[in-house]
Amino acid sequence: MDEMKVIYQIQTEIWHLFKKYGVKRLKEDEWDELYREGDQVLKKYRALNSDMEQLFEDMYIALRKYYQRRETTDEI
Repeated sequence: MDEMKVIYQIQTEIWHLFKKYGVKRLKEDEWDELYREGDQVLKKYRALNSDMEQLFEDMYIALRKYYQRRETTDEI
């Protein structure tokens, strides 16, 4: 598969997670669902190759950190 297409897919998957959960504080069940979804997608890229796995993981960690910061602030 073309590497640029995979990178685009990774960015799109991250965007869909942001779009799904919005810019709010996550409830416990939403956190659980986010982790399940993210881990499932991570496995997909792990099976592809280690570079794409790492790229998705880095972006996924950044997404989770964003929501963790939302826990301590009401600002957007």
